[in-house]
Amino acid sequence: MSMMMDTVASRSRSTYNARRLATIAGTGLAAGLALGVATLGGVLAAQVSSAKRRPMVDPRTAPEVGGSGGTDSATRIKFALLGDSLAISVGAHKVEDSLGGRIGQGIVNAGYKVDVTSVAVANSRTSDVRIQVSRALITSEDDPYDVALIVVGSLDSTSWGSISEISRAMLRAVSSLRSGGVQVVVATAPDLGAVRCVGAPLRTLWSWRSRKIAAAQAAAAEDAGATVINLAEELGPLFRADPGTICPDGFHPSPDGYRLIAERLIPAIRSACERSTKSRA
Repeated sequence: MSMMMDTVASRSRSTYNARRLATIAGTGLAAGLALGVATLGGVLAAQVSSAKRRPMVDPRTAPEVGGSGGTDSATRIKFALLGDSLAISVGAHKVEDSLGGRIGQGIVNAGYKVDVTSVAVANSRTSDVRIQVSRALITSEDDPYDVALIVVGSLDSTSWGSISEISRAMLRAVSSLRSGGVQVVVATAPDLGAVRCVGAPLRTLWSWRSRKIAAAQAAAAEDAGATVINLAEELGPLFRADPGTICPDGFHPSPDGYRLIAERLIPAIRSACERSTKSRA
């Protein structure tokens, strides 16, 4: 009987010790995770602060895009450019190197006469595009635009606004243009995993965020009737692989980067021009 009691007591102590060790291990793991999260948060905060202080290309150095091209006898396309720093081509210094300049030339090469107007504003978010849409529609009531390109999403990717609100803002912007009879092409947020101005883990976080935003923008724009080019998916790998696609500030595209973006967008813009021309007939 005594031996049985000793065995039970021994098992009880073993169980107690095992539970105590598990509790200590669990507490240690939780403490380690908390420390890891706190450390990661500190690293991210330091990287964000450093990124804000890093010199960026002055948006005022971007070339002014606008004017006409093509022969007078060709079918006229009135083209509007809306969006953010990518739309105005911060990082390029010549009109012929800019996104608007390259796309305008692409429209001319397709056999049209083009009038290009930019209402894009540097440092715009998706929610800011509605103001640009209103300006474009109000100022063109007597001579409506045929085709519009929206390029936006970089600043949304580096901040923490609601993705659902970004989606709603894109839906409203495209819907307003389509209601005005404008054919719309949307270029979503680029993959910020390609930037050189910050390193991991912030660059990894920006990449994840930009792809989430691009997907939300694409779904909303398509629902509203736009043609969508998902820059994050289609050009992200090229920009990651080639440092020459990013300008010296490590954030904005270089002239070669804008060339790649324009080459991917021009076929969609030409198709939009064709649809607009057919709708007039």
